[in-house]
Amino acid sequence: MLVALAGGAASSHASTRQDAFARSLEHTAAGDYAAALESVSAEGVGALPRARARLWAFHHAGLLDEALAEAEAALALEEDAWLRERAVELSVALHDAPAARRHLTALESAEDAERASVAWAGPVGELVERDEAARRGERRARWVVGIGALLCGVALAALARGRR
Repeated sequence: MLVALAGGAASSHASTRQDAFARSLEHTAAGDYAAALESVSAEGVGALPRARARLWAFHHAGLLDEALAEAEAALALEEDAWLRERAVELSVALHDAPAARRHLTALESAEDAERASVAWAGPVGELVERDEAARRGERRARWVVGIGALLCGVALAALARGRR
């Protein structure tokens, strides 16, 4: 009898957690993001379902930085392929090449994520290439500005010398 009650309490607790998660998704679908976040902030909601629901709400609210931060915070505690794939997606959307590469590498090492890693390899590779090209352009621009400043200094010195 006691075992049956304990099992019933455990399933009731699990049902409450699932209900909170489902309510959060419903609120997100309705555009009520504050209520979505509040639904999963209650005691008893697991860290992983909470992170998933919060990421989903932030993402749909257009708060991509917060969604990525939520994914990264949860992934620091526990690996999850769905969260990791969302982290790759958000990193690409935010044009954050180092984060995209880091999350894709972690996703590729997960056993069940081969399909996802193949799907994201192209976009992440393109983002990394653009990021590296931008860095090379910045370095060239710094050289051009430095050389220009040096030449201006030489020209000013020559003009000052010529006036004497």
